[in-house]
Amino acid sequence: MEMGVIGELAGPAVALGGLVFTYFSRRSDRAAEHERSIEDRDRMREIRQSERDEARDARLFDHVRAAYLDLLDVVLTMAAIVERRLPVADYGQEPPPWPSEERLRGVSIAAGAVGSDEVEQAMNRVMEAWWSFHEAADALSAAIDASVADIAPFRQAVEATRQEFRLAYTALQARVRVELRS
Repeated sequence: MEMGVIGELAGPAVALGGLVFTYFSRRSDRAAEHERSIEDRDRMREIRQSERDEARDARLFDHVRAAYLDLLDVVLTMAAIVERRLPVADYGQEPPPWPSEERLRGVSIAAGAVGSDEVEQAMNRVMEAWWSFHEAADALSAAIDASVADIAPFRQAVEATRQEFRLAYTALQARVRVELRS
């Protein structure tokens, strides 16, 4: 009789053990699945954030590029003025009109907002050379108007400051080129 009772109890015990095993197996499967869904969700967040960062960087690059191209356009006009001013007879063309104050202000604001410190420093050197050139050119004009006998030193000063401007302009172009290519 004991064997019969053991036999009768063994069947339900095995079934109960199977249920307990299934329950805990499914529970660990659900926990693993939950972990995977959390990892997937986090990975998707990272991907979306990365995409947003890339889009923001692309927009910023577009703004930087536009600001730098406007800056170089204005400085190219300044370079034409430097090359063609005094003595006009040597160059055969009148210098172009100076960029308007409004244009200079707009370019300065845009480049200052998105430009690097290196480009700002290069632009400062351009502006220093620009004003040095105009001081020398004004002194030469005054010497010509006053019929000074020896204007060679004035011409030399104009040429020296013209060369300073060329160097500063070339350095600015190079800096902008490096930044736009990186």
